[in-house]
Amino acid sequence: MNAAITNGRPRKSLGDQIDRLETTLAQFDTMLDGLADGLQNTIADAVGSAVVTAVTTAVQTTLSELLRQPELFARAGLAVPPPEARRSWLSRLAQGVRNGIRSFFRGIQTLLQAGVKTVGHGVRQLTLLWALRRKLGLALGWGAMTAVVGYLAAPWLTAAFSGFGAVCAALIAQAKRPVCQLLNTLATD
Repeated sequence: MNAAITNGRPRKSLGDQIDRLETTLAQFDTMLDGLADGLQNTIADAVGSAVVTAVTTAVQTTLSELLRQPELFARAGLAVPPPEARRSWLSRLAQGVRNGIRSFFRGIQTLLQAGVKTVGHGVRQLTLLWALRRKLGLALGWGAMTAVVGYLAAPWLTAAFSGFGAVCAALIAQAKRPVCQLLNTLATD
């Protein structure tokens, strides 16, 4: 079967267009896989560092509290630290609570920073879709309008409207390439 020739170039077949669409979908799939991997790794790193910080603080607080107990020094046969070094149980409790809260908020801060970094990376990856927002919105608007008119209209009117839309789409597709070439030529001059 011979391909139709338009403006000295062979016209793309439906198979070529489908292949191009599949390639584009594969690229989007790759981008989404990259986003998913990046999000999982970032969350794992953030949670890991938050856990390390929390465990370190908990162990330090526990050891410091144990070492401040004069009974433990007496049992071990060590000299009891001077009274000014000992603090009341209430001040030790308050210090432990402060350290726990500080550790908790450091973990939350780490998670938020990792989330902001991931969102920033995702936004950069989605700029391609953002560039198409006007075209997608226009296509969705026309599609919705066509669906409503087709639902409400008589069958013959729906068929006529569909045919008119197909003709318009074909004319726009045929006119796009020469207009783009003209604009590129004007831009380079």
